[in-house]
Amino acid sequence: MVKKIRNKFIKIAMLSMILVLFGLISIINIVNYSQIITEADNTLNLLAENNGDFPDMHHVLGPNENNSRQNNASGVTSQLGRTGPREGLEKPFSTRFFTVTFSKSGKVESVNTDKIAAISEDDAITLATSIYKKKSTAGIESEYKYKTIKIGTSTMYIFLDIADNLSTFKKFLFASVGISVVGIILVYILVYYLSKMVIKPMLESAEKQKQFITDASHELKTPLSIIRANNDVITLENGESEWTKSTAHQIDRLNSLTEKLVFLSRMDEENLEQFDMKDFDLSLALEDTVSGYDSLAKEKNIEINNSIEENIHIVGDEALIRRSISLLLDNAIKYSNLNGKINVSLSGTKHPILSIENTVEEISIGDHSEYFDRFYRSDKSRNSKTGGFGIGLSVVKAIVNAHKAEIKCESKTNTEIIFSIIF
Repeated sequence: MVKKIRNKFIKIAMLSMILVLFGLISIINIVNYSQIITEADNTLNLLAENNGDFPDMHHVLGPNENNSRQNNASGVTSQLGRTGPREGLEKPFSTRFFTVTFSKSGKVESVNTDKIAAISEDDAITLATSIYKKKSTAGIESEYKYKTIKIGTSTMYIFLDIADNLSTFKKFLFASVGISVVGIILVYILVYYLSKMVIKPMLESAEKQKQFITDASHELKTPLSIIRANNDVITLENGESEWTKSTAHQIDRLNSLTEKLVFLSRMDEENLEQFDMKDFDLSLALEDTVSGYDSLAKEKNIEINNSIEENIHIVGDEALIRRSISLLLDNAIKYSNLNGKINVSLSGTKHPILSIENTVEEISIGDHSEYFDRFYRSDKSRNSKTGGFGIGLSVVKAIVNAHKAEIKCESKTNTEIIFSIIF
């Protein structure tokens, strides 16, 4: 139990951290990439507005025309987007781009690679022609962001080199992922060693609860034995009556309850050494257990049908598996409707599936895993008239979990319920 709680805490803590880091890294890198694309679009729009070139910022100025020069630079800067005056003035000299113009018939009219050294005219024509044939008007191709504009009857493709920006983006992405991985490893180490301190109060509380159940069961045994002895004496002296019968019945119920509580407390420890784990024939164990309920089922006009494959073996504690089957059959008989049916089946070799299905008066369709909760009762079909405490199915689940198996409870119709154990 200690190991299970600790592992669960570590998983939750690490999953929470991974999700938060993943979200932050994703947002940061998405914003970073969006800014690169937005800046590229702004530059392409400016080039498109000026027919494939930057606006002329170098007017011939006289010695007293400083104000005019500043106004001109300010105007160009506003066209370049939200950049400062210095960035705006330097933009034409730091931007690498080229243009290819096609005639209406699709022939190359002109190529301008004066503003870039990384691509030749032939390569520029090849790249532009492939995009022209696709009839694409905007996008990214080979680390160039491009856009088309119409100049008369001709079509100009403007290609902006964003290789440096993309390279910086990739480096930041890899760096952020790498740092996050290292951070996750370091946090895992810290969480692993500190988890003992975090769950210590919880474990102490659970241990006290188990100790209380064990002590209480021992304390109850003595008064229950005395009550039973006194009830037997009264029965011998005055004969059996409805009162002595009721008292004996309630003593049996309390003894059963205390035994089950102690059993659940022991099962919570999940110590496999306390179980007699060995290979046994599950098919024979199931047939033998079911046959013991034939007479009880007949008394209540309940029909039991079997569909059990032979020679299905599993490794486990046969006594506990038989007990879980008995509890499921007892539950099925208790809550079956009048003249109901119980279907018991076992199939599969690698992962055997044991199913016990019984008819009921009425039940909601869907999953009913809440039935495995301790002391659970619903208002209609699972009331105290059946004589149970609502703890039998909790014992079944504890046995199944101890065998590393899975148990399910579901209703496919509103008149039947199925308990399935997958080994």
